[in-house]
Amino acid sequence: IASLLHKAPAHRLDFGTSGCLILVHDTAAAQHFESAFRERRIAKEYVAIVTGSVDQDSFTINARIALDPNSRLPHKVAILSDGAEAITEVEVIERRATTTLIRARPQTGRRHQIRAHLAHAGHPILGDLLYGGDERHFIRWLQGQPVEMPAGIPAGRHLLHAKQLVLPQPHTNLAMTIEAPLPDDFERSEG
Repeated sequence: IASLLHKAPAHRLDFGTSGCLILVHDTAAAQHFESAFRERRIAKEYVAIVTGSVDQDSFTINARIALDPNSRLPHKVAILSDGAEAITEVEVIERRATTTLIRARPQTGRRHQIRAHLAHAGHPILGDLLYGGDERHFIRWLQGQPVEMPAGIPAGRHLLHAKQLVLPQPHTNLAMTIEAPLPDDFERSEG
């Protein structure tokens, strides 16, 4: 869709993640946001539905991340002591029958950070074929084979949503907040 608008993304969202995405129309804006992300001047807030009941009301996951040497997939990460620093603050919003709605605020920006951190904490994101168990389910889905998914969630979708970005505007550096409403599948997944 970005190419249809003649704009380029200033950052990325994992495939299957919904929410806020910054699109830029020129090199100066791209450089501004690249610098802001690198310098951690952009605050990111995600919401997710995770499996199970999260015991603590809030906690911080401080676990280093690196490419998973045991995975057949070149982009999958794992929690490894020699990985890059990765910190995610987690807060429970609502406990449901078999799932928990949480808020996640990554303090660092590693690939798949929230997904890997929540799986490491024992609460993978609902519908996450890559970090929610056996990666062979993800591989089967990539090959077009059927995979079992929670009710109301299509294969390839995990319930992670980039809800809010607070970022410095180009030229003025004044803080600007961008929000994306929760998609319908969050409401359908009462769990």
